[in-house]
Amino acid sequence: MNGDVTISLNATVNADMKSGVYLPSENRFELTTDQKQAIMDRMFYVNIHTTSYAGGELRGQVTPPVTASFYSALSGSAELPSVNSMAYGAVIAELHGNSLFVSGSFQGLESDFDASIAGGSHLHAGHAGTNGGVDFLLTADTESDLRSGMYHATDNSFELSTEQKATLMARGYYLNIHTMEHAGGELRGQLLGDATAYFKTTLSGMNEIHPIMTEAMGAINVEVSGETAIVSGGFTDLSSNFDASIAGGAHIHTGEVDANGDVSILLNTTVMSDTAGMFEAAMNTFTLTEAQLMAFYEEGMYVNIHTEAFAAGELRGQILYGTNFFPDSSAILTPMEGASLSITGDIATMFEATWEMASDTNGNELNYVWQLATDSAFTNVIVNSSVGAETNFTTDFGTLDDILASLDIEIGATATVYHRVVVSDGSNSTYSMPRSAMLQRGMVTAAEANNENPDVFALEQNYPNPFNPTTTINFTLDQPSNASIKVFNMLGQEVATLLNTRMSAGSHTVNFDASELSSGIYIYRLTAGTNSMTRKMMLIK
Repeated sequence: MNGDVTISLNATVNADMKSGVYLPSENRFELTTDQKQAIMDRMFYVNIHTTSYAGGELRGQVTPPVTASFYSALSGSAELPSVNSMAYGAVIAELHGNSLFVSGSFQGLESDFDASIAGGSHLHAGHAGTNGGVDFLLTADTESDLRSGMYHATDNSFELSTEQKATLMARGYYLNIHTMEHAGGELRGQLLGDATAYFKTTLSGMNEIHPIMTEAMGAINVEVSGETAIVSGGFTDLSSNFDASIAGGAHIHTGEVDANGDVSILLNTTVMSDTAGMFEAAMNTFTLTEAQLMAFYEEGMYVNIHTEAFAAGELRGQILYGTNFFPDSSAILTPMEGASLSITGDIATMFEATWEMASDTNGNELNYVWQLATDSAFTNVIVNSSVGAETNFTTDFGTLDDILASLDIEIGATATVYHRVVVSDGSNSTYSMPRSAMLQRGMVTAAEANNENPDVFALEQNYPNPFNPTTTINFTLDQPSNASIKVFNMLGQEVATLLNTRMSAGSHTVNFDASELSSGIYIYRLTAGTNSMTRKMMLIK
């Protein structure tokens, strides 16, 4: 919460105008009785203004000397699962010996604070990425509209056991604020140690470059102080076993929201079960290089969790600054609601879905995912394709015909399908309103290859298609040559090489096992000498 200026400080600023000190001799003040009480109530904060940040670039709450202090930024995105709320807040927890004092505030709740839920706000025992039980009931001083409030240290002091102190030091407590519309919590924040900067991310399969439909979830917090980073958090409900054989199974990579990048930091995972784990702060404290430090501050790092079913990653999250809101939603432009499309004629005829460009309150880079489903609730998603920053998805009639065939839609019949666009900042996702469309399956045609003629260079459609997880590809070479078959995702990134050797003229067959890839549309390309031919195939798991 922001407040009025009470005392103007006198800074001795260095010549570079980027640093300075506050000398006691230049900053001695006589306090009123109210000001003395305000300091004791943790109601004073220091704010340092710069030319780039007129509202303040550095801020800190004034507290008494402590054994240890902790800070928590409260947001809906920290809830599990995340809540799309513009509410926010912050708290400080001071440890004095065995006594814990909590102070802070919240505002902008989107529904009324619900004190009927054991007082409405609590300290829960649980690391980021999991929900835990209540250890301490907090007392909130709420405004009359029940949309904002404060925590006074005098009303929120607790005596901690040895075990509770250990939990606090291990970043094992979070504050949760419950409201009428969000009984599970609208605002949440992990109690973290003092740091220069705080970062966090929500782990989701939708954040993977090849988006994955999974019930798994998790969260990560990163505290950066100088060259030191402390990582804490966890994950749960993986669809298959956590795969520690992949360099430990969990990593921090360098990379933007719409790209894969190299591993930068190997995380140390405490496996709780085959499908859940946590990152203990004591085991995940790292000294950063200058490049790694810069990547954190530029929000160019992401966490990836690997599993046996999804070797490339089942959960991913872009590491963003701690106070992060959901991106705005987009809106489908084409096909419009109720549009009718006949899938007939040349299989190469292009189909395109388009949508509006979205914006983000935090100014984060955005990634779009186009989804096609057989139901308006999107419980049966048949296309789940990431297109990066593009505001359109393209495919061809041949692929759409394959989709309709996989749904057992006969030629001449019509299927109602639903599509929407998901906007993601790499941590949180916002879904557009779905639009329905009617697809009539007609006759699609293409020039057929003459497989018995070795003078023909040809690449056949894989069979079966769609497939899960194996399929067969037949091709013909018109002359002996060095031949390769490579598989690419819809972003043009190579994901597999099926063949790369010298082959004789005539017909050949290769098998493709896509066990390590996620559902989606893939391109496979045959290249031999100066000849090249491309087709599409669909993997549905």
